[in-house]
Amino acid sequence: MEVFTLPIFLKLNKLKSCQVEEMEAPLEEPQPQPTCEECKKVFTNNSKLQRHIRETHQNLKQFRCDQCGKEFKRSQHLKRHQLTHSGNRPFECESCPQKFTCKHHLKRHMQLIHEMISYECQECEQKFTKKRQLKKHQLDHHKKQQQQKELFQCLKCSRVFQRLRSLRKHNLIRHKHIRAFACETCNKRFAHKHTLKIHRQRSHNEN
Repeated sequence: MEVFTLPIFLKLNKLKSCQVEEMEAPLEEPQPQPTCEECKKVFTNNSKLQRHIRETHQNLKQFRCDQCGKEFKRSQHLKRHQLTHSGNRPFECESCPQKFTCKHHLKRHMQLIHEMISYECQECEQKFTKKRQLKKHQLDHHKKQQQQKELFQCLKCSRVFQRLRSLRKHNLIRHKHIRAFACETCNKRFAHKHTLKIHRQRSHNEN
């Protein structure tokens, strides 16, 4: 009996000793996260903390426009500003001829000027408040019809239309910049009737 019990006893002692050593091993203390001393905001790394201090508490503007002297905190803000000097306006409104230097300005323009625009389905004349809703409707209800019909493509921008009338209207507004709707009060002209209506409501307080 002693021949078999001794190894078992030793194994138990070894197991217990291992457990004790693991429990007694010191735990590593977590490294403190970089924290701003001014406002106690916590950051994931020191570079973000330093940028926060420069921009928020030191108010440093390191990027200067060499044409007008205006200063900016970030390089991307300077680049966006420099577009105003170059005349480059890559962001074009789909509903009117206006162009903008940055996407944010285009988005604000769409909200202020074209928020009342409704997108009409050319097949069934159903209207939608958002362009993506119209596209989904067309895919769900008129996809097969669209594939079977003849399409009309604009030679200037390659946009495709289902009706020749729609292509002609697009060409007049988008490429020839014809504005057929004039304000009777200030003679300002617009490409769309609803845009004129919004202008009169906001500029001349007309209901």
